Amino acid sequence: MHRILGTALSATLLLTACKIEPTPRQFYSQRNPAATERQISIEELRDRVAAIGPALDRRDPRGAVFALAPAPDAYVIGPGGGSPAVGPEGMAAALQAMMDTVPADFVVGDVRVTLEPRARTGWFTTAIRVQRRDSASWDTLHLSGVYQRIRGEWLLVQAHLSRPFMAPGSQQSPAQDSSRRGGGAVPEAPAI
Repeated sequence: MHRILGTALSATLLLTACKIEPTPRQFYSQRNPAATERQISIEELRDRVAAIGPALDRRDPRGAVFALAPAPDAYVIGPGGGSPAVGPEGMAAALQAMMDTVPADFVVGDVRVTLEPRARTGWFTTAIRVQRRDSASWDTLHLSGVYQRIRGEWLLVQAHLSRPFMAPGSQQSPAQDSSRRGGGAVPEAPAI
């Protein structure tokens, strides 16, 4: 009995001599699910918009529309002087009208995406460099739009395209223009 009591007393004395420290914060998972979900959404929307570049280069407006994933009643403004287009078919027609303006290559610049705090609505803006195939002329098309999360899926609900305008002073030689395809940066989109 004394042996058991002595062992218990020794264990108690040893435990009081030990210092118990909290686990350092770096060993806890730093994952913030809301911030992670938000970042995933931003990347998804940025990738969707950037994916229109190859479709535009192929002169495939339906491929560009597929990449953007518009809602059935998406509202599309421009280019052209008529009434706004509605839905995927209207968006394809607007893109086709833009591509018919001039034979050109299209290079999508940096895509800026912003989400509202609850990550149910996001908007984007980008500049698309329109490089004429028949000369060194180039100009910029501006594309912006609004996505909404509908039943867990991001759908484009509004888009605005500005028609590329080849200004008389936009002629530049390849030596003067370091941002031509194959080198340099694409013009940055303006902030919304």
